[in-house]
Amino acid sequence: MQLKNDYSSRTIARLIHEMLLEASAILMNDSYITYNQSREFTPPKCDDPKFCATPTEDGVTSPSLTLEWFPMRVTYQRELKMKGLLDELGIENFVPMHYEILGNGNNRKMALVPAIHNLIFVRYEQERLSQLKMNRQGLEPLRYIMRPNANGQGQEIIRVPDRQMENFMRVASVEDERVKFLKYEDYLAQPGKRVRVTTGHFAGVEGVIKRIQSNKYVVVQIDGVAAVAIAYVPKQSLQAI
Repeated sequence: MQLKNDYSSRTIARLIHEMLLEASAILMNDSYITYNQSREFTPPKCDDPKFCATPTEDGVTSPSLTLEWFPMRVTYQRELKMKGLLDELGIENFVPMHYEILGNGNNRKMALVPAIHNLIFVRYEQERLSQLKMNRQGLEPLRYIMRPNANGQGQEIIRVPDRQMENFMRVASVEDERVKFLKYEDYLAQPGKRVRVTTGHFAGVEGVIKRIQSNKYVVVQIDGVAAVAIAYVPKQSLQAI
């Protein structure tokens, strides 16, 4: 009889524990990160559960957050430091990189470095991201990039749609001598012929034809933030859109 009573007590305790966990999950539902159900997921190393992706039993996370891409400024060329901290938290981010020759004389070497200093793209939920950069030690340098809002009466945070960001990363992630990062200037905002690359490594990429230093490029840009260009794309590989 004593064994039966002990078993009942343990069962009741377990049920209470499960109910508390379920209630906590409901209350904190908006703290989870969305992942594609078909995507293989490895829980990231993280020392602060408040800001980490939280895996469920089937290896993905609860689809509750509205994830958006935010271009963010970082002072003193600390973009790689910010990337390291965000990686530890399991938060998706992107720093455009390219190879550059560093050093002088016999000390010259090829190194992979940020292509656009003081810039990082972060994919997260805006309210959580604001809390994170205020409360998480080391992430204070992150700053939203602003632009005039539609009525011209104030400023708004720049957000980049997923499709536009994927298009940009398709080009900015490629190690190819035809890829050239551009300093964003006003002329890039001028209208141009929109095209889609139909063949080769960049097939599916969409951009605008721009003439730069007498040469035609397919330019893929994040308005007001960054631009990358593809050189030497054959005319027969371009489709007007």
